[in-house]
Amino acid sequence: MAEISVIIASRGRPRHLRRCVFSLFQMAEPLFELVIVADAAGVAALDDLPFDVPAKRVAFDEPNLARARNLGISVAGGDVLAFLDDDAVAEPLWLARLSAALSGDAVAATGAVIGRNGFSYQTRGEVIDARAVQRAASTPGPHEAVKLSGTNMALTRAALERHGGFDEAFAFYLEDSDLSWRLREERVALVPDARVHHASAPSERRDASRLPLRLFDVGRSLAIYLRRHCDAPADALTAHRADQRRRLLGHMQRGSGEPRDVRRLLRDLDAGISAGLAADLGPVPDVATKGRYQPWLRSAKRPSRLRVTHRLHEKQAFLEANAQAEAGCPCVVLSMTRTALRHRLSYTDNGIWLQRGGVYGRSDREAASIKAFRFDTRARIETKRLRTHALCED
Repeated sequence: MAEISVIIASRGRPRHLRRCVFSLFQMAEPLFELVIVADAAGVAALDDLPFDVPAKRVAFDEPNLARARNLGISVAGGDVLAFLDDDAVAEPLWLARLSAALSGDAVAATGAVIGRNGFSYQTRGEVIDARAVQRAASTPGPHEAVKLSGTNMALTRAALERHGGFDEAFAFYLEDSDLSWRLREERVALVPDARVHHASAPSERRDASRLPLRLFDVGRSLAIYLRRHCDAPADALTAHRADQRRRLLGHMQRGSGEPRDVRRLLRDLDAGISAGLAADLGPVPDVATKGRYQPWLRSAKRPSRLRVTHRLHEKQAFLEANAQAEAGCPCVVLSMTRTALRHRLSYTDNGIWLQRGGVYGRSDREAASIKAFRFDTRARIETKRLRTHALCED
């Protein structure tokens, strides 16, 4: 069995990091090492959990995600290195399914990312080309690479030793794409049933509506990626700037941005592009250093549980679920009302999967908006869905 290290880089989001680690405590994978590279608030948040977290803790408070991940790699002891964002939570079989994909000739694997409503996909598989153009696909074309998602990916240490770690010129954005392009001649597995739920939490770069607060790093990383990999970077930059402008105008149309935001952010993007075109591009960091493997020894798990309740009685269901969650077992509260409200699935600060919605409302976003069900019939349908993703067993 491969020795697995899970690496999480975190800065400015201690509450989200706490939730992320709580979800890892409930993993079905019996043995893995945990490496946390975080600022002081993030490291302190680990001591606020209702269980011991014997993680390797690396203090780091710089706005450079690539460098943070390289630090994690240098202290990790695993032969398989899995990466998860601090504002994401993993389903119980995430790590087992992702690492299993590396048992053959694949040197890297990437899974599916679920959006904030708990059902819609942000990505189930994408490819990227030398112009940094991405598209949804399960198989890359002749001039494309499978795009690794830094939110949900695993690589063999051997592959990183051959190709280098994360290029620290990419302080933020495209650092995973750059690594994807360097791995394009090797096999990268898509594992759509290895799922994580991504909150897309606010940060110093975007607000809660996902409106960018700054685009300097995006422009800088775009310019560096295109200098590294594209034969005609000027044309590609023009196309990417037009795409960013369309996105900002979309925010303005939805009311989450203003005309002055569009002007300010495009100026910031242009400044970043200029900085990226002028930046000195050194070699990709070597990641040959390896720490001693220190697995997280967790207690044996009890069967995961599902509690179905009406919204009015949800408090009691939570009281019963807390002990189960703190013992390291996935626990779901399915709370419904006799309405047509759409369902949402989220992960609470106390480590409980909570699905709320109406008996007549849809969870599958491709289904009819309203459909008549009996309460117990709808509960059986949702229970079957939750079992598919191993969130409950009963």
